[in-house]
Amino acid sequence: MTRSAQSALIADRDEHIHKAYEKNIDETERIQVREAQLSDDFAMSESIRKQISEASAHLGVKVETAAQIQRWDYDVFNESAQSLKMLAIDVFEDRGLFTRFSIDIDTFLSFCDDVMAGYSTTTPYHNYFHAFDVMHVCYLMISTCEADGYLEDFNILSLLVGALAHDIGHDGFNNGYHANTMSELAIMYNR
Repeated sequence: MTRSAQSALIADRDEHIHKAYEKNIDETERIQVREAQLSDDFAMSESIRKQISEASAHLGVKVETAAQIQRWDYDVFNESAQSLKMLAIDVFEDRGLFTRFSIDIDTFLSFCDDVMAGYSTTTPYHNYFHAFDVMHVCYLMISTCEADGYLEDFNILSLLVGALAHDIGHDGFNNGYHANTMSELAIMYNR
């Protein structure tokens, strides 16, 4: 689709888009941050607990807890990729997503492997650690800023999955670099 066609599609929404981006937040609209706490709403089933234990043994890492990462200063770069997979399991379990959406732990681990494989291991920033970091911030916003009070379960699942997968295939260079070097991506998307 060309830029002019895109512009035509959003032309009637332009005023609303500007209002959304330029909105001034007053005191009544501030986000109230509460103390991080594990969700008591989502009881872990025995079969999920067993699958998590088996996954931990298979990965060769200890069973982690979501409480470990319920801090804004948590540094994902101090963890191994395998440990992050266990923490991803715990984040999804803390939100009750395995039970609600009948997600098998092995299927989830396979998904995590595919996500990791989609990220470059040589890119210093747009890699699996960055993806987990973005998911971590989304998780904190859901659990400590009470965003879950405004989101349905499917939205939470989508948000966490999207955060993990958001930069798959990113080559580590920005648009300016691609435009200046006339890379294949720039030629393909700037017609």
